[in-house]
This record gives sequence, structure tokens and C-alpha cells, in this order.
Amino acid sequence: MPLKLALSPLVLLLAPTAFAGVIFTDSFSGSGAPGAAWVSDEEINATVNVSGGSLNVNAGTVTGLSTVRHTLELTGTGAPTLTLGSSWTVEAVTSIADGSAFSTMAGGEGVQVTLGVRNNLPATDDRAQVNFVNLNFGAGPQHAVRGAHRTGGSETENITIIGDATASLTATIRMAYDASLDQITMGLDTGSGFFSLVSPVDTSAWSMTDSDPLLIQFELGLAKFSGDPASSTFSIEDGELTVDEFNVYDEALSTNTVVPEPSVALLSLVALGFAFRRRR
Repeated sequence: MPLKLALSPLVLLLAPTAFAGVIFTDSFSGSGAPGAAWVSDEEINATVNVSGGSLNVNAGTVTGLSTVRHTLELTGTGAPTLTLGSSWTVEAVTSIADGSAFSTMAGGEGVQVTLGVRNNLPATDDRAQVNFVNLNFGAGPQHAVRGAHRTGGSETENITIIGDATASLTATIRMAYDASLDQITMGLDTGSGFFSLVSPVDTSAWSMTDSDPLLIQFELGLAKFSGDPASSTFSIEDGELTVDEFNVYDEALSTNTVVPEPSVALLSLVALGFAFRRRR
């Protein structure tokens, strides 16, 4: 069933908090496969590699494909274990190329980087996620961001149009959990500070205990309005859709410092990325 997304213009906030304790970091240096902390969960018509100081995704032409994605989980050697028993922040620096890299992008299609955190118990589907996209909403390629969460089958989401994709855009995605409030908040920073993406997640309603492990996932690939095969003819190459740095902190950092402007429109959009998919 299509999901309702509230759209609002970009608003800029203050700089992120300094001096947080880093408990895991990956700058994606070197070359070849991602580090041992990352485990591939799904590889559907797309591969990932580390080169040029970034995690890259590669896919041939997306024409006729319903799914193009590569999903990584932070469950391998050296990966931290996050729970709801203590505060934490997960943060990633991501980059998406301008619209010229995807000049044949059809309406309702584009590319996306998704960062998600979810209950790692297969019996439930509680989760939160951020989708950072370059997508054709009907008037050409635009950069946008979507914050979404699901609790007990109830879904909440919001999408913010950042602007026309006339240049590449680098942004920091941040998801922060405050154990004292039982809340996950989500924000994005394109260079001038973090702005909030969606209402806080009430994790006290999640079907898990404070000691149950959470699952951190990355997904890179095609984003679409529907499940129909893609009509676009673009491909995804090194440097066009990347993760440049990833950090986990042992405290909840700020994801919002000013009130966003009012929403300006509504769209119906089938969930981007791995939105609310149940883990196999």
C-alpha cells in the first residue's frame, strides 16, 4: 500500500556536538571488499567495493529491473553491539552525484543510500531508517531525504525535498538513541547543521528488551515510486553513490536544533530502499 509522505523545504541547523565517544569507525580506506565488520545480506543486481576512500555501489543499466540493491549489515568481526539499554548515535557521511550522472532518469525513479536500525529479532518488524536520494519526482532529478519508522505495524514517515540535483551533494545522516527518553531521532546535515527528518521513535513500544541486539543496515541502489520494472537506462558507477565515513558513538547526539518550516505538499510513494522489509 502506498505510504503518505509529507514534504517540506530544507532548513538548516547548528553544527553537531563535539567530543562524543567513538566506539566504532570506518573511513572506507584501502581497496576491495568492505571491512570485516560488514556482512553482505542481499546482493541483487548490484555490487559494492571500497575505492577512492569511499564505499561504492556498481550496477549495470537498471532498465527492466524491479530491484537493484546491495545491503550490508554491521554484524561482522569487530562490529559493536547496540541495544536499547544505553544511548548511542550512528552517523554516516554519504554522497550522491548530480542529475547529469543519471540523465535518463524516468519519473518516479532514482538512486538512494539507506541507513537503518531495527530489531534484530525476526519475529518483529520494529525499525527506523533514513533514505537519502536523487530521484525524479516528476520535474527532473532532485535530492531529497526521507525519515521513517515502524512500531508494531504502525508507520510514520516524512520526506524533505532538498533541491534540484544540479550539483553533487554530500550529507551526514544521523540516527541517535536517548536511553533516558526511549527515543530514536533522525537528522541530516548538508553542511550548515542538522535538521530533523521525522517525529521521534518511541522505542518503549518496540517488542524487545534492553539487552536484545539491534541491527544496523546500509542499502545502496535503485529507488522507485512503485514495484514496476524500471524504465530508466542509467547505470550506477563508482563515485556516484557513496558512503565516505561511518561512526558509532556512545551517546545521543543532537539531530535537530530549530523548528522545520511547514510542509508544502504531499506525495504517495511506495517505500524507498529496504523500507520496512522483514529480514529473512
